Amino acid sequence: MLMFVSLPDINLLWRELQNTAHTILFALLAVFVLWILRTGSNFFWLKPFKLYAAACFISLFTGVLAELMQLLTQRDASTLDIARDFAGIITGLGLYASIDPELKAYWLMSAKWLRAGLAMLCISVLTVSLLPLAFLSAAYVQRAAAFPVVADLTASWARPFLQLKNAAINFPESGQTGAGAKQKLARIEFKNGDYPGVSIIETVPDWSTYEALTLLIDSKLAEPFELVLRIHDDQHNYEYADRFNIKLAVNQGENYFRIPLDEIKRTAAGRQMNMKQVREITIFSAQPAEGMYFYLGALRLE
Repeated sequence: MLMFVSLPDINLLWRELQNTAHTILFALLAVFVLWILRTGSNFFWLKPFKLYAAACFISLFTGVLAELMQLLTQRDASTLDIARDFAGIITGLGLYASIDPELKAYWLMSAKWLRAGLAMLCISVLTVSLLPLAFLSAAYVQRAAAFPVVADLTASWARPFLQLKNAAINFPESGQTGAGAKQKLARIEFKNGDYPGVSIIETVPDWSTYEALTLLIDSKLAEPFELVLRIHDDQHNYEYADRFNIKLAVNQGENYFRIPLDEIKRTAAGRQMNMKQVREITIFSAQPAEGMYFYLGALRLE
């Protein structure tokens, strides 16, 4: 079912939970395979270490086969998923081996310190496997605490939500706003290619109680240039007319933009965006000049 039925892709956290589930699932699978082999009466190789090796091989083969079978569907095979599977197999079998009474009869596993060391090693592998989920969860907490800042490219919590296309970001650059209040600015460079840009692919969705979106763009270039700000909600059909688009004329020096949310609500197609389910913000250039760069401050709701 997991191979041929697409699970809902709600947000980045749900996607990472699915990735983490590989490790947990294969830890349980490996122990289950070991139990099947151990209780089978037709095996002539009923020595504990051989059974552990067989359980490891069968479980890993299952993971590899599952990834290869996904090539028959619309999903992609992933070597990283196989690595997660293997981490789960090592964790499950290692933790079980540390308490397995049948292994205590063997001199290699008779020492308590050795079994304790094995358990700690497996817990370490499991911890490393869970770190991406832990870091992403922390980013969600920090993002919620920073709101009504919807995007601050200089903040570490924003980086899991960034997606670059033909662009590079340097963090951070100290800047000064026209009001005299210092803030950090991210240096964004657009490279040659089609529509270079930077996207915040998942924002705090509920903007309904605010009036405007503000942002600061600082340019050191003598020549003015034009950027496009694009915003869409969770109902976006990926057509140009079904989102909010506005051109931002950027001159040398500080450029402060304040865009009323009443304008953002109205798409070119005439439908109103759901301001409780805003999904993505993108800043891009249709035809950037060679070597084009600028400094971007936090995008904030007022």
